[in-house]
This record gives sequence, structure tokens and C-alpha cells, in this order.
Amino acid sequence: MEVVNHKTGEKAIITFKPKGWWGKGYGEIEGSLMDSQGNTCYNLIGNWNENLKCVKVNNVIFHFFLSKKKKLEKKKLVF
Repeated sequence: MEVVNHKTGEKAIITFKPKGWWGKGYGEIEGSLMDSQGNTCYNLIGNWNENLKCVKVNNVIFHFFLSKKKKLEKKKLVF
């Protein structure tokens, strides 16, 4: 899937991976977030239904996850 911001030229390309046998890999995605020049700024990895990590090119990780209360939360991890 490709999502484009027509005002700024930024875009995201997201790949939904196929589910394997016995449900292994259910909901897995990976993708890239790019600026208007086509440079990759962030990479996305995880599961759309459970957690999603947004890794900035300079090693800053944003971890998105669903809490037990089914609320989307965000943590920032810097290395």
C-alpha cells in the first residue's frame, strides 16, 4: 500500500506480509516513510493488530503498542 501526502510530497510504502501456516505471521507489516525527495526517514516493523515499531534512520525507536486497556500508547527509546 502506498500513502501520499499530496501537499508535502511525503509518502509511506507499507507491505502487509502474508499469513503462514497455522496463523504464524498474522498481521505482520513492514514499511518505509519517505520525505519529499524520496529519502527514507523511518522504517516500520511489527504487527498492525498488536505493536508497531517506527525506527528513525538515526537509531531513535518509537514503539507503538496496544495496552491491556486496548489504548494505543507510544514509547521513545534512544540508543
